[in-house]
Amino acid sequence: MSLEKNSGWSRINSPSTTYSIKEFDNQIHLINQLGEVFTVHKDGSLALLAMGALGHEALHLARKKNV
Repeated sequence: MSLEKNSGWSRINSPSTTYSIKEFDNQIHLINQLGEVFTVHKDGSLALLAMGALGHEALHLARKKNV
């Protein structure tokens, strides 16, 4: 499963960060274009809220996986 969207605050002339939702190690992870991994826990976090729709989708998948 791979879903890529731009997220974060958008400013003119600023690079956009693209995250992908990936599933491995029986968990849901967000991975940016530099390869940095953010594990999504079923309890959620403020960082997921800040990511908007992509964070919401990742949280939904994490909760669905860990029910």
